[in-house]
Amino acid sequence: MSQKTSNMPSQSHHHQSLPLRILAVGSAYEDTILYVDKFPPEDGKQRAQRVEKRRGGNSGNTLTVLSQFPLCQPYFMASMASKEASTIDELTFEEFKRKFEGVCDEAAMNDLNQDVPFNWIHFEGRNTEEVAKMMDHTDTKEWRNRCIISVELEKPHRKGLEDLMHRADVVFFSKVFAEGKGYDRAGDFLQVMGPYCKKTASLFCTWGSSGASCFHNPTQKLFSASALPIPSVVDSVGAGDTFIAGVIYGLTQGMPPEGCLRSACELAGRKCAQVGFEKVVEKMSQFN
Repeated sequence: MSQKTSNMPSQSHHHQSLPLRILAVGSAYEDTILYVDKFPPEDGKQRAQRVEKRRGGNSGNTLTVLSQFPLCQPYFMASMASKEASTIDELTFEEFKRKFEGVCDEAAMNDLNQDVPFNWIHFEGRNTEEVAKMMDHTDTKEWRNRCIISVELEKPHRKGLEDLMHRADVVFFSKVFAEGKGYDRAGDFLQVMGPYCKKTASLFCTWGSSGASCFHNPTQKLFSASALPIPSVVDSVGAGDTFIAGVIYGLTQGMPPEGCLRSACELAGRKCAQVGFEKVVEKMSQFN
């Protein structure tokens, strides 16, 4: 478990003086990015102008962005592989529980003013059975109603991902996931998914250059936001992860879903307009 560098106790209000603790659970990778003059043709060969290696993994990218917001304290729990390994074993429930309990106990001892060890816990929808156990375990905590649980469903071929939807307060879907279920519009997809999620849940779905949509289950309202118009896409790696960071931060600040959606779309667009994540939050006009 590693700390990276957040602000809220419940979904409706927060204490300005307290840090916002966000735990993300997923996998860590090393991304290899090749820069080329033009998009290569199918089965064609093209020499890369430059090669860059960068820490990757959805949750790690999301935390990298969150760490740029004031008072943010992100924490990362992930399985780590050696440089020689080509695959990574997924985090198991027992590994999660052991680390999680240790950190919760430590937080209780060290922070007399903090009534919850984490304000937000975000899960990557990966090894479904194990992640479901992790989410159920957090539900047993007495502070659970003061902590938001979110889950990201990205790859439609992973078995049993639907089992995670009803366990989360906020659900993030990818365009690939929606298309894999046979939908070609984010709004239509989210309205169909609504009944499978908590009645209090907010559902988000990104749709690339078409922006993103949000379905708010409590009010049954659908919101959409356009993507930020940028001169050219420089680096889209991690755009969806950046969007998730924007939503997480916005909701912890008490922003309504519609405002969250617009700000998160702008943040993701600004990330696409630059290489990497450095100072992307600084480029936001405002986050409210």
